[in-house]
Amino acid sequence: MSLTLDHLKAVNTNTTEWAEKAKAHLKQAEKTGKRTERRTTRQAQTSLPADFYTKQEVKYYVLAAEAFRVCGEHHWFDSAKAYGRAATIQADSLHDAEGAARMFVEAGIVMEKIDTNFANEYYRKAISQFCHCSKYDSAALLQERLADNFHKKYDNAVAIEEYQRASKLYCAAKMTDQSDQTLEKAAYLLGDIEKYRESAMLYRSLAVRYTHENTKKFNIPAVTLQAIVLLLHHCLMSENADLSEVVASFEEIYGLDCRFSESQEHELIVDIMQCVKRGDLNAFVDCVYSFNDLFGFDELLMTALNGIKEYITAKSSGGSLKEQK
Repeated sequence: MSLTLDHLKAVNTNTTEWAEKAKAHLKQAEKTGKRTERRTTRQAQTSLPADFYTKQEVKYYVLAAEAFRVCGEHHWFDSAKAYGRAATIQADSLHDAEGAARMFVEAGIVMEKIDTNFANEYYRKAISQFCHCSKYDSAALLQERLADNFHKKYDNAVAIEEYQRASKLYCAAKMTDQSDQTLEKAAYLLGDIEKYRESAMLYRSLAVRYTHENTKKFNIPAVTLQAIVLLLHHCLMSENADLSEVVASFEEIYGLDCRFSESQEHELIVDIMQCVKRGDLNAFVDCVYSFNDLFGFDELLMTALNGIKEYITAKSSGGSLKEQK
């Protein structure tokens, strides 16, 4: 059956009328809710299923939520609230964890247009329900979305924790690629807020994980470079500039995958360590620029390398980094 102009004219876009429909659905939901409270008596009289009125109540709340959603931004809060009410009933009364989770997601999506903090609260409830019914893949995707929301608001300390939780959920869902990717996001943000040692440790743990995954072994050199350079930067910024931890981390990765020694990243790390030891600024600049022309560095690595350069500059001039500053 093809649509005619009359059919198209029948689609109502009047937001005032939609708002009235939504309010009518809410009243019907509240009325049905009262019937639910008296369902024992009603069930005996009408032989209806025990959850009949509860399901009807959910249906009316969802209809109200959708109608409020059509009304636009002035009713988005009402829409999210109705979705949230439907989700709560599904979780508490119907014990339908997956259905409740999906309603909480809808509430979060609507609230995200207004306030991501409120949206994140709905997402957390959805994640809990998804985990309750072992839908770890859906929980992980939502957890990553939640982390992205914090990252967009530059609340990186919270975003890091959320990305790490998402990584664990992806792991529970046996989605190893996504688990590694979210863990790498957390590692990068740790460096971005100047927690260089913690960032380096997380990158090192990724490198160790990759040694056990045949399809990821080609990532080991790049991740190891990130870990070692960040750890070196952290150690050089400390008072005693003890590099024993850097050497131990370097040897650990080498011991797990000897092929790492054949990589360009391995050669660069060795060159940087020699330049730090000798205080040779010219050699440091040469090896870094040569590598950058071939592979490039991200912003975090550039920051760390600049810190190492400052240390070498101070050492080559016979002073300390603190004196130079």
